[in-house]
Amino acid sequence: MDLNFNPIGYVHHTHQQVPRHCSVSDLEGELIINPEFKDGLQGLNPGDLIFVIFNFHLSPPFKSENLRQVPPHLLEIKGVFSICSPIRPNPIGLSVVRILDIKENIVRVKGVDMHNGTPILDIKPYNPYGSVGKNFDCCKHENSKKEIIKRQKKGNKRASTLMKHCLNHHKK
Repeated sequence: MDLNFNPIGYVHHTHQQVPRHCSVSDLEGELIINPEFKDGLQGLNPGDLIFVIFNFHLSPPFKSENLRQVPPHLLEIKGVFSICSPIRPNPIGLSVVRILDIKENIVRVKGVDMHNGTPILDIKPYNPYGSVGKNFDCCKHENSKKEIIKRQKKGNKRASTLMKHCLNHHKK
């Protein structure tokens, strides 16, 4: 079975380096959507979070030795499907960004972790509870909370960031 994807646009920014993950990014950039897809942006608004599905176009070809990798923020081997590595069997990435502004076919966003020129395959609305039910709380889910606390005790800086996110996310 052959699968063919055609980009709906590309990422544009002037940053020399990007963070390894959208959850630790404050960088701004633009999603330049091809004009023929501009009408598909209707219903998106400044302030909305969106998923950006993209192609890891700069990643090296995947090899079987990449099935297990050591992520830069962890000191242990993990399977590729349990991490966010750009070296994947299918070089598809997923980021969550916040819309700052929309003008015609240009969506200005914050949280960019994609390189300039990255092909965008799709955009979807962000709904953290959509696939697991509206009462599911990812930050308070028992396994997630235990894992974050365990990593915090090991001195993992990302765990502290996650805990702050959870506390801020549920402050209302």
